[in-house]
Amino acid sequence: MHKRLSILAIVLCSTIVLSGCWGSVSPEEKVYRILEESIKKEHEFEEQHERITQLEKEEKEIYKDIIELGWRQSDSIRTLAEEALDNIEEREKFLAAEHKKIQASQKTFMKMENQIDKIEREEIKKQVITLYKTMNKRYETYEKLYEAYSQSLVYDRELYELFTNETLKMDQLQEQIEKINKSYEKVLRYYEQFNELTETFMQQKADFYRKNELENDEE
Repeated sequence: MHKRLSILAIVLCSTIVLSGCWGSVSPEEKVYRILEESIKKEHEFEEQHERITQLEKEEKEIYKDIIELGWRQSDSIRTLAEEALDNIEEREKFLAAEHKKIQASQKTFMKMENQIDKIEREEIKKQVITLYKTMNKRYETYEKLYEAYSQSLVYDRELYELFTNETLKMDQLQEQIEKINKSYEKVLRYYEQFNELTETFMQQKADFYRKNELENDEE
């Protein structure tokens, strides 16, 4: 009976992730596990982003076709505008899915904060604190990126709704395009910051793994 209970305890311990059976695991190892789990939750992030990028290219082609037709209301332009509106709806869906992945990653990553003070080696603690700050800044930057891109999609939708308006005037069109351009400038700025922080984080993570002789799944 005692043997059966021991086997059951081993099975339970092997199935619980980041909880329960961590008693004999070092804080450094716990940080490693948290990092790997948070990164795994972002695995589909790139796929979502690539789909958004492809939809952006398709929308640009639609816009180009509308302008070449003379942009004034017609059956052809109305059809193209409806295609663009469908495109925007698709981008909103992929953006929401992308956002959800980042939020799930952040929720897991925040568990690291409880491990920092438990690390005894000062050099390693400093490494983890730096890594923690970088990743938090990355999450904050993504949130700004998400909000800016969401606003850009609102402006895009307004543009294509204008194209279906029989009384559309050139100054209205120019004003809307200026709003869109300024909005996407902000998106690009946050996107560049996000990429820079991602690269910095990955380097800091690799350094932490090497210092602690941990396995790096990215290598």
